[in-house]
Amino acid sequence: HGGDAASKSASQLMPSLFTQELKSVYNLDVYTALEHTWEIVCDSYRDGCSLLGEGCIADYDSREGILYASIGASDLIAGTTASVAAIDLDPEKASDLIVLNCGDSRTLVVGEPIERKRRSFVHFNTRDHVPGDKLESKRLRSRPEYSDPQCSMNKSWMSIGEFRYSLSRSLEGSYATEKGIVSEPDMYRINLSEMATMRSNGIILQASDGLFEVMDNEEVAREVVKMRKSGMDAKLCAKTLCDIAVRKCSSDNV
Repeated sequence: HGGDAASKSASQLMPSLFTQELKSVYNLDVYTALEHTWEIVCDSYRDGCSLLGEGCIADYDSREGILYASIGASDLIAGTTASVAAIDLDPEKASDLIVLNCGDSRTLVVGEPIERKRRSFVHFNTRDHVPGDKLESKRLRSRPEYSDPQCSMNKSWMSIGEFRYSLSRSLEGSYATEKGIVSEPDMYRINLSEMATMRSNGIILQASDGLFEVMDNEEVAREVVKMRKSGMDAKLCAKTLCDIAVRKCSSDNV
């Protein structure tokens, strides 16, 4: 949102920094390395925005030179949510899935229940960081310098400067961060071996909020399991889910 500087910065830096963290002399595990990588990415981005003053570097093009985010106003800097998953294949850790989530994009672990008494296809899902969430609302109201969460017609938001934000955590510039939209993530560890004893046709699914605006977790889980069981590959599954969301008139990016 507000330009692609944050999303480009995160997507370009995360893979290489994460690899460096795993190879460091500190012998970090996947959980700690992923958490530390995100912290470095966020600090690097905010420091870059502060130094530039009027914007953030989105990319460097050899022909065009430095490309800046289109910011529109002095108190809006490009921001991004993040939902990152990494599988720990260490035999001693039973193939753990490590998930980092910041914002209202989601990671789901889904599958068809093996036992009939288990009706849900959703084994795990991340928590959305939105102003209307009880934990987020409590956090925002705990400090006077933070913007208070607002709610109307089943929608929640935060007013920061001239703009409304429908999320309460993401990677932002310093101004929005100071007003409460922090980049502190939720970290999860999911045991995939345990999940396999409960559900078959296991799938890890990640998507932005545009999908979940028009489909709940259970509907998405059942649809994607049905697609995979029919022989559809992962790429076509993703495209089909996007098409369904568009047909359902999602108003956000999918």
